[in-house]
Amino acid sequence: MAQWYVLAVYEGRERKVIERLSVQAYCPQRIVWRKIKNKPREKREYPVLPGYVFVRCNLTKVSAGSIKRTKGVLSFLCDEEGHPAIVRDHEIFNLIDKEERGDYNETLNAITAAIIGTRLMLPAGTFAGQHALITEVNVATITAQVQLFGKTLEISLPIDTFE
Repeated sequence: MAQWYVLAVYEGRERKVIERLSVQAYCPQRIVWRKIKNKPREKREYPVLPGYVFVRCNLTKVSAGSIKRTKGVLSFLCDEEGHPAIVRDHEIFNLIDKEERGDYNETLNAITAAIIGTRLMLPAGTFAGQHALITEVNVATITAQVQLFGKTLEISLPIDTFE
């Protein structure tokens, strides 16, 4: 019967290892919003457990050897007796469920929740030096309310203005 095992792999090579393996493999991913200089904010996927890949197979000496010889694989994680440690199905299913729900993600919603309602001083532009109340955040812009001459103005600024 096929069981799950953990492979230690070169960090950053998890996807390549999965492509090269001839058995079922899984590496839970998380989404991170990144800002690269002079480019818009973008979504990137990274492993939840960098340097590790789960494999499901009927492990024999022959299959273990072929898996260990796969380019990018360092070794199996082993128990105290030196045998590849078995990961229970329900533990893998829990990882999959959490990944599908987005529990590992640095989501825009989490970022938004942390800053909506925050007052800050605008760093540049027509309203530089004015205090504003953040009302909305999306990938490219921040919407804020500014009090000017007794009136509330809603302005929209590029998110890069605040980084």
